[in-house]
Amino acid sequence: MKMAFPFRIGGSLFFCLCLLLAPFARAAHSSQDEVTPHVQQLYSEAQAAQQQGDVTTAIAKYRAMIRLAPGLAPAYNNLGMLYFNAGRYAEAAPVLEHGLKLNPRMTTASTMLGLSWFELGENEKAEPLLERAAAANPSDNNVQMSLAHVLLALGRNDDAIRHLNEDVKRNPK
Repeated sequence: MKMAFPFRIGGSLFFCLCLLLAPFARAAHSSQDEVTPHVQQLYSEAQAAQQQGDVTTAIAKYRAMIRLAPGLAPAYNNLGMLYFNAGRYAEAAPVLEHGLKLNPRMTTASTMLGLSWFELGENEKAEPLLERAAAANPSDNNVQMSLAHVLLALGRNDDAIRHLNEDVKRNPK
């Protein structure tokens, strides 16, 4: 199931589609032993806090989960998403990186990491992640525009123009 979460990039409101992960009882196979009843309880509490808009508590619950289950990649994705959506990109980046080391197939984590690097001005780190995200979802205007900004900053003007032209074709108004 996908759900949109708002975030700001360069003063404009954007939306990031992030996975609401299945209960951790069905988490990555390498971390099955880490999914204890206590970890499941923390997950439920984190989700409840998120739904109530209590980001501080949700972050604390995910951090506690990671201490108990350090191999549980979805916990890093969710914690990184909370930091990212709060504009705390410097905190999001290492969390998302760690989660991607555990499970490189978490596309939302990869996209959020690329956008975090973009926000932090780390264009060299952002570019390959945003290229993959743009290729995986060409209709994501947020990623396309961020990638164009990164390419311009890296002096790759022709590539940036190509992305901008594609964006104009998708959004003629």
